[in-house]
Order: sequence, then structure tokens, then C-alpha cells
Amino acid sequence: MEKTFIAVLLAIVLGMIFLTESMAHADDTPARAIDEKFELLDGGKGCHHVGALCLSAGDTMTTHIADQMVSRPGGHPVVAPVPKFVHGPDGKAKWTIELNATPRRSWTGNAIFLVFDAADPSNVTEGNYAAMFQAPIKAGKPLSARMVLDSEEGFRPDHAYKIRVVQIISGKETLLAEGDVALQ
Repeated sequence: MEKTFIAVLLAIVLGMIFLTESMAHADDTPARAIDEKFELLDGGKGCHHVGALCLSAGDTMTTHIADQMVSRPGGHPVVAPVPKFVHGPDGKAKWTIELNATPRRSWTGNAIFLVFDAADPSNVTEGNYAAMFQAPIKAGKPLSARMVLDSEEGFRPDHAYKIRVVQIISGKETLLAEGDVALQ
């Protein structure tokens, strides 16, 4: 009984040391690829508007061509101009977008990056996302990430999308930052 207790206690202590070490060095690594479509970038640049996403081209095959006003169903324009990106001349409809955010508030743990089709506002309220990525973040730090939106996964040119960064805190979705993007 005593040996079992010591083994369990040792496992807990070693687990805590490993978790503490991995979180302490989370900012020491350069880009951390989560998968081939998403990577969290080191040293988040943040965005000058708290709670907003600052979007830019994430590679040489994607070009930021303009900011445009995108209308929603019912003729309601968005409040701010939407950055518009065109994919490269390689013939593949694939856009690489870099996003930077200064979250309203964040906690150490996982952040969820959600991409919604902006054509129907109910997609956001009903949770019908087109893509989802998850990555570990540190509390109160600016975020930078790079994501690939690919036509092979349903993303379309001449279409707008809403990107939201959230955390689940005490069973509730907490919005850290959001923004819109248009693809051409």
C-alpha cells in the first residue's frame, strides 16, 4: 500500500514538473506546427486593436490585395473593412493567412481557432464552422498564427469568412479575438 502511494505521488510530481517545464519553454521555440494547415508562431506580435485580428499574407503565394466592405445577408455591411487575399499564380486555390491578436483576456491552456462561412450569420451562433484548429497559449500574451485555407477543404474564392479565437473556460466559450477575411 505504501509503495503504491509513493509511486502515485512520484508520478504526480513528475507530471507536474513536465507540465511546468513544457509551459515554461512554450515561448522558447520558433513556430510550432500543429498540423500542415496551422502553426502557432513564436513571440506573438499582437494587434493594435484589442480583441480584433490583424491579418496579413502568410507566404509568398498569397497576396493581400485590398481591404473591402463585405455586405451580409439583408444588406448589412460589416463594421470595419475586411482584408482581401488572392492566391498565387500556381493555379491552386490555397490561401495562407497570418493572424495576430491581442486577446481581450486569455488563460494558459488551449485556444481554439474557428473559421466560419460569413455568408450566413447563423453559422457562428449555431457553431457551424468550416475549419477548427487548436493550440496551447500562455495567459495574457499576444497571439500569432499562420493558417492555410484550401479549396480542397471547401474554401472558395470570392467568399468571406469569419475567424474567431476562443477558449472554453468553466464550460463556456470565451471570445479572445475575431475578424473577417475575404478570399479571391
